[in-house]
Amino acid sequence: MNATTSPIPSSLNDEVFISAFEDLSLPPELFDHKGHMRICWLYLNRYPLNIALQRTCDGIQSYATSLGATDKFNYPLTEAFVRIMSQRIEANTTANWPTFLDLNKDLADDAVGVIRQYDATLVK
Repeated sequence: MNATTSPIPSSLNDEVFISAFEDLSLPPELFDHKGHMRICWLYLNRYPLNIALQRTCDGIQSYATSLGATDKFNYPLTEAFVRIMSQRIEANTTANWPTFLDLNKDLADDAVGVIRQYDATLVK
């Protein structure tokens, strides 16, 4: 199995992951919730918040559309999640994605619950 067909998103190097996401060739099984988090983390570590926010939201919406899953994308929830991740990155700068994920298990395990703590109006 090569890097582009591995079932574990973290096995793809960052540049391959970004490229596959942006050209909509990333296999859907590699873009679960942790895949969403990873692209957000990558963008937040490369761009200022406003650009990372736009790239993350536009990218996820485009990716969902390419899969025929337009109903799965929620801009306000995604924006809130990007902003929360940005705060977490600023509060605890991490050198790599696995470390960030390990330090922020609540974001991986209960994103809606975390967002609800920030703004209950976004989560019904």
